[in-house]
Parts: sequence; C-alpha cells; structure tokens
Amino acid sequence: MNSNIKSGDNPLLTEERKKAQFNTNILAAFYHESEQKVQRRHEIYQYYCQNKDLHDPEPTEFMDRYHRLENAERKVTLLKKHLKIAVPSNDPEEVGWFFQ
Repeated sequence: MNSNIKSGDNPLLTEERKKAQFNTNILAAFYHESEQKVQRRHEIYQYYCQNKDLHDPEPTEFMDRYHRLENAERKVTLLKKHLKIAVPSNDPEEVGWFFQ
C-alpha cells in the first residue's frame, strides 16, 4: 500500500507505514490537492538530497552560536542560487516546498 518505503528509513516509521490499511499516495494527493503536486514535491526533495552542499556540514546541535550563524549565511546564499534551478517557474507554493 505504501510505495514510499525505502531501505534506510526509520524502522519505527516504516513499521507504522506498513500497518496502514489505505494507499498513502491517495492520502498525499488529497492533502496536497493533486498527484502532480505530490510528484513535484518529491522532485524538489530529490534535488535537495542530491546537492550535498545544501546540507549542514555537521549537526547544528554541536555548533556554537558563531558557527550556526555562519552556517545559516552559507545556506541562505546557496539556497538562493539553487532556487533558480530547482524551481524555475518561481511558483510560490513550490518555493515554499524548497525552503522547507
């Protein structure tokens, strides 16, 4: 029923997804208003996952205040650059998905 289960996912979350007695893709399409929006959201997420420079170099919990601010500045600059590539349509909804 859930085609989004992948190896490496959180085991507790995977267990709960397997218990679902409904197609979670239908629920996602209902929640996001269409299957095309769900697909586009996945595409934007995949773009984020493939570009490791958008990720934190280390967990923010272990950064001091100075390094958190420095990391935030770095990410804002990179997000602006990658936004034009990931969301060329400049659709406000898709821009919101990119910044989540």
